[in-house]
Amino acid sequence: MPPATGNPIIAACAAAHGGASLSGASSATSGRGCLPPRSNRLASRDGTRFIHRSLVRRSVRPVRLVVFDVDGTLVDSQHLIVAAQSVAFTEHGLPTPERREALSVVGLSLPQAFRRLVGEAGPVESLAESYKRAFNALRLDPSYEEPLFPGMGELLARLHARDDLQLGIATGKSRRGVEHLIAANGWEGWFATTQTADDAPSKPDPAMLEQAMAEAGAEPSSTMMIGDTTYDMAMAVSAGVVAVGVAWGYHRPGALFGAGAVTVADDARALAALLNGRMPAV
Repeated sequence: MPPATGNPIIAACAAAHGGASLSGASSATSGRGCLPPRSNRLASRDGTRFIHRSLVRRSVRPVRLVVFDVDGTLVDSQHLIVAAQSVAFTEHGLPTPERREALSVVGLSLPQAFRRLVGEAGPVESLAESYKRAFNALRLDPSYEEPLFPGMGELLARLHARDDLQLGIATGKSRRGVEHLIAANGWEGWFATTQTADDAPSKPDPAMLEQAMAEAGAEPSSTMMIGDTTYDMAMAVSAGVVAVGVAWGYHRPGALFGAGAVTVADDARALAALLNGRMPAV
């Protein structure tokens, strides 16, 4: 499904590149989605964050619903995820995926993730059950804590305090996992909508975002999806909402741009500036 033309950030991005598709390659985007021309970029000091100047001036302020992915965006759960996968594969007598491959499926619901790792003919459902048992057991081990990424707890607190925004979650985690995360961080009542693997088809199907917008009473043109994987960006594009990537997660910035990210923030400060309608000093 093409992105909604009524979305001001997507429209500005497309206009900046002569109408090129967010997910399509062109000479302007070099196949990386909406990567602005050099003359119109604002970049961080290390050059990893890019955003078109016009987006800062006129396109961020209308956002009213901000939906966050969890693993790789809010929470650094990579060690727990890799360890739980290792247990599941070992129990089935299968070789454990390399770390990069293991993390490449983070964001998908469990059946889809294991289907990617072992194929349709593999023991997908059994692996998923083994993984869930291992994950819940390992989570009790202090050495497998799931810390928030730097600055994300503070950013959520500031956004929660604003009366012009609603917050949401869209994740491949189970509802039990999301409830555990919310309780552990004292976030009860912070989110207008929480969409999990128990509620909708796996990303990149747009159903999670469509349900989130329905619950929050938001339109695609005023909704932003923030995530670290191409699944998040593709879901956002399919739902016609603003796709914003983060550089600290499990998929690389170039892949996020290629999947439709309007911009990729390299830290929580850059993300906060984007949500405030400005960019920090560069």
